[in-house]
Amino acid sequence: MQSVRRPTAAISASRFGRGRRYTMAVAAAPDRTLSDDVKLFALTFVGGFLFMGVYLA
Repeated sequence: MQSVRRPTAAISASRFGRGRRYTMAVAAAPDRTLSDDVKLFALTFVGGFLFMGVYLA
């Protein structure tokens, strides 16, 4: 038991140091297909290849 008198409006000591509890709505995952991933990889690869080609030239 605590012998210290605390105001009735004070938060519980067991919650000390813990932030607010935020609730977030779960967002639906974007519908990405394999073709989107392949396009992203191809674009990144071509961009890197082009950058290195200009850098080394």
